[in-house]
Amino acid sequence: MDCAWRDGYDFSDLKSLAKKMAGVDLTLATRSDEPVLWGPLLSIRGEHLLPVGEYALPVSLAGEYVKKAVEYHEGKEDAAKEAANLLRHMAVASERIGVQLDVGKTVRYMYRARYVAYVDDVEMLFWARLVRKLDRAVVRLGSEGRLAAVEAKEEGALPAGSQRGEYAIALQPVLIYSDKPVAKVDGVAGLDCVEEVYGTLEEDRFKVRVVDFGLGFSEVCSAEPMLKALPQGTVLRLKSSCGDAAAIGILSEIGFGSLYKV
Repeated sequence: MDCAWRDGYDFSDLKSLAKKMAGVDLTLATRSDEPVLWGPLLSIRGEHLLPVGEYALPVSLAGEYVKKAVEYHEGKEDAAKEAANLLRHMAVASERIGVQLDVGKTVRYMYRARYVAYVDDVEMLFWARLVRKLDRAVVRLGSEGRLAAVEAKEEGALPAGSQRGEYAIALQPVLIYSDKPVAKVDGVAGLDCVEEVYGTLEEDRFKVRVVDFGLGFSEVCSAEPMLKALPQGTVLRLKSSCGDAAAIGILSEIGFGSLYKV
């Protein structure tokens, strides 16, 4: 395990893993038309939905949801409430306190970890570009004892309709970087393809929000790099020059910032 990221976030382990699993050399571009991993979509008894935090949005209503986000920012305050009626409450979120130990088992710092548990039987669907097919198995997912049942099937292109239009809903956090506070997207690394950000729905309004996002956990190197991100469910509009992008933001090549476009 190479812990070189501690001295500058060179993502060497991530590059090595992407090469091994998908046969790609990461260039750390901020847009991708064919990411290693795209998704997730939620599948509930055969119906496909988009994850929006603790809620889910049927793909058939994605266009209407985006329309409400745009209308809200144009001054129609009731549009946010109308958008809320399109969502289904599908999950319960909880937080746990974690402790990072230093050498000698002394406490280095404490942190909060947020977990989301779905209240229905949900399959999470991803489209992956891999060197070899995965066998069905129960695998370790992340850390702290979390497991997932994985089944791989041969598929072709991304779902029909998911890559059309200039508006989009983020299926995964869009990773970004700025060394200073900015109010415009053109001053943020990772948002090169974005014309406008409409934000996520919070109660009775759409709000542009930025969250801290950790890239995982290593038992050897301890906590992995922390970046800023636009959260899952963010509604945005793309530049016309990026119409073929399936994912945007830092590490879009491996699927962060996957987009469902409408």
